[in-house]
Amino acid sequence: MSVSLLNRGALIFGSAEPRVFSDFANGNFIGIEFSNPDSSYEIGRGGSIVTCNTNSEQATLTVRLLRGSPDDVFLTGVRADYRRSPETFVLMTGNASIKIGSGGGEVTTENYTLSEGSFANPPTFTTDTAGDIETAVVVWTFNVKANRNFS
Repeated sequence: MSVSLLNRGALIFGSAEPRVFSDFANGNFIGIEFSNPDSSYEIGRGGSIVTCNTNSEQATLTVRLLRGSPDDVFLTGVRADYRRSPETFVLMTGNASIKIGSGGGEVTTENYTLSEGSFANPPTFTTDTAGDIETAVVVWTFNVKANRNFS
């Protein structure tokens, strides 16, 4: 039987001065989704295969934070800097990591090195007067170059 135990994880990300994030929302607080395959290919004449590499490191980083938290306020300021002067904006860099335990004492750390980050969309949120926990959540999305490795 295989058991995987995950800790809360860490995110260090930002522009000129990357920030250690800590104001994460409930549930899935960081997501990294790769949009391109590692390669593509065509079957050529005579059955030969023509293959080429694609930009498979291109990804979307999603970060779920508590609305109005210091991390949310920080990103709002960085986004304002970007919108004020996109030509001088320093692209964001950082890393995301999470420790994975086997349940038997072994621990592996999954790491993502993030670079060339920019804002993908304005932050999104919902409001629910019934008190749904999601009303306290803001979702930020970024375009990044991401590389995965383990230590």
